Parts: sequence; C-alpha cells; structure tokens
Amino acid sequence: MSTNGTEPQGVRLDRRAVLGAAGAALAAGFVAPRMAIAQAEPGPVSGLDFSGATTSVYHHRVGSIDVLIVSDGLFPVATPAVGTNAARDDVNAWLAGEFLGAESFQTPLNTMVVRSGDRLVLVDAGMGELAGMGDAAGRTLERLRAAGVDPRRITDVVLTHLHPDHIGLLISGDGLGAFSPEVTVHVSAREVEFWSQPADAVVSALSTLAPEFRPAATGAAKEALRVAGSRLKTFSAQDDEIVPGVVGRITPGHTPGHATIRVESGEESLAFVGDAILWTSFDHPDWNVMFDTTPDQAVRTRARMLERFARRGTVMCAAHLSFPSLGRVARRGESYRFVPLMWGH
Repeated sequence: MSTNGTEPQGVRLDRRAVLGAAGAALAAGFVAPRMAIAQAEPGPVSGLDFSGATTSVYHHRVGSIDVLIVSDGLFPVATPAVGTNAARDDVNAWLAGEFLGAESFQTPLNTMVVRSGDRLVLVDAGMGELAGMGDAAGRTLERLRAAGVDPRRITDVVLTHLHPDHIGLLISGDGLGAFSPEVTVHVSAREVEFWSQPADAVVSALSTLAPEFRPAATGAAKEALRVAGSRLKTFSAQDDEIVPGVVGRITPGHTPGHATIRVESGEESLAFVGDAILWTSFDHPDWNVMFDTTPDQAVRTRARMLERFARRGTVMCAAHLSFPSLGRVARRGESYRFVPLMWGH
C-alpha cells in the first residue's frame, strides 16, 4: 500500500502553469465577477477558517460506562488488497459502486477509549508515528488531548491484534511513556503465541501478505511485545474480563489471535470488532483481504459475527469503518447492511 504523504501519482501541479492558466482566464474575462467579490471590503465572515472544524472524538454511553470513539485518521490501501479470493471484475464493480478509487482508497482508522470505574482503557493504539504512514493518521493522542483527556491517565491498553496500524503508539514516539507509569498492555494469549515464534516462522505464516510487507509486519509485532515487556498481560478464555466492564473474545482469522473487545454495562453492550469486519464485509462476507492471515477462518468468523449481530441487534464499531463507525447489522437477502446509529449530539 502507498502510505507516503505526497500528492497522488499523475497529479503534478506546476505553479507557473496554474498561474498562467488563471491569467489567461482573467484576460478572457471569465473570472472578473469572482475578482470583484475577492476585492470587496472585509465583511462579518471575513477571516473565518473552517478547516479545523472537524469532529474526531465521539462520546457514547454503554449503560454507566463512558466510551469515546477516536478517529486516528486515514491512510491509503491499495485495491489489490481487497477481495483477494474474488473475481477482479466483481471487486472493481464494488469499488466503483462505493465511489472508491480504482487503484487505492483512503481507509479510516478508529480507536476507542473506555472509562469504567477507576480504569481508563485505550482499545488499539493506532498508527502512532510509524515512518512512511504519512501525517493523516496517528492522531489519537492529539485528539484525546483536544477533547480534554490526558493520555497519561490511561491505565490499560487493549490490543485487538498486533498489525502495525493497531500498535503504532507502542512502537513509536514515547511508547508506553505516553500513558500512565503503571499502564498494563492486554493482548490475547493466542496472538502473543503466534508473533512470539521465530521470525522466519512468522514470515512464512504470513503467506497472504505481499512479500515486501512480511518482515516489517513481523518486526513491528515483535517490537510491540518487547516494549510491553513486564507490562504485558494476556487473556485467553472466551468472554474473559480484562477490566471491569471490558471483555475480550477471540475472533480469529484476520490474525490467529485477533480479539473483539466488548464493553458491557447492565443490559447494554458495544462490540469493538477491530479488523474482523471490514469495508466489504456487509456486501460480500465471503471476500478476503490480503491482511487475513488465515483466510478461510476469517470468513467463518465474520459470518458468525454478522449473523449473531443481526439476530441480536448488537451495537458495534470497527477500526476501519467511517468514523464514528457505530451501528448495527441488518440482513439484506444473502448479505448484510450496516445501519449507523443516529448521532446523539
């Protein structure tokens, strides 16, 4: 995937050419009315800057528990990574129907913060300052601070899995120093076991990934485990309570130990599904992505989750659905549809 912060290939803006074209238009008289407006005396809206007026932290309640969905930003995904087991004509038709680029598209990246009792829990650690990922992602910390939440009060970091875009804050910048000095890092035991194998074995197991990504993904996960060190705590049983009100359930396939993190309070719940449910999952639950370590298992896991969510009306959010990604799943023939929650603010 291309992740640099430069303008897309094929788009090269020559400043002289642009100014020359504008001058030609002026000479032809096409932009005279706009110039007249631009030169008018400043009015009551002069100088307003809307560029920062972006909602990037969303508050949601699960019973008595406060939840913040945080947009970590966007990063590009190359379209060959999508629908790797589907006919390319079908994938291209789906991309066009979703108004996504034919060669790449920008995917959202979301994290979640949970306040339960005296615990402040970060679910997934975003992109951080990972090199090559551009500056449009890795914004969880700055957005928490802007919302009045000091990251140094985070007592627990829970990771759905150990792909780079979910562990960035651990392996870049201040690492665990960004959080409470007593922070605990929680990962499923199965996920730790997989990435703790010798590097050659892990690289070999990542056969669905493009070869150039395999060593980097392996190194990033191993670095996250090294950084966590004695702060690492694993969970293994299905519905294992990580901290009060926060439960882990193994949902394997995307990675061997991928987990869905559920927030529970009274009769209410919210499932943060990580990467178990992605962009194509509702229309094409049987499509894989290049990042699924065990593709057949990922399909089975996704099918069970979608059917269960649709039957129970479960509220879910996901790492890579459009912010704030809160919604329910409904049946649509042989597939599904995502039904966003109405905004509560």
